[in-house]
Amino acid sequence: MRAGSSWRIQTWAKKFVQHLLEITHRQWSYRNAKVHLKKAEGRTAQEHEAVMGEVRQMMLVDPSELLPEHRALLHTDYERLGSGTTVERIQWVEMVEGAINARRAVLSGNSKGCPSQGDFFQRRRRAEAAGLAVAQRSNQSKTEKR
Repeated sequence: MRAGSSWRIQTWAKKFVQHLLEITHRQWSYRNAKVHLKKAEGRTAQEHEAVMGEVRQMMLVDPSELLPEHRALLHTDYERLGSGTTVERIQWVEMVEGAINARRAVLSGNSKGCPSQGDFFQRRRRAEAAGLAVAQRSNQSKTEKR
């Protein structure tokens, strides 16, 4: 009887460990798909979400923050923008940011107030890198809490 009961315990323990391994593998696969899997347009889910967050933020810009000639940017068909490509969304966000910077330059009376394209894209790359780093730290802290 002793041999039979130890065999049952070993079988139970073996199946339990296999089940735990299956669960952790599924969690690992899910995380890799979320963080590393390139979706449409060669971007990860986090990158798509970051761009959509920027679009939402720019949708809330007060028209008074733009020069009159740039206010048409806020009359965009947001449904079309949302269903369009990520590149189109990024371009729209950059145009709105540029329009905000242009108004600031005019208000400051600085004819050289608008940054050059090189400066703009350099800041943009740093901001994107920082955004991804923040998202990665957020995911890392969520993982550590578990």
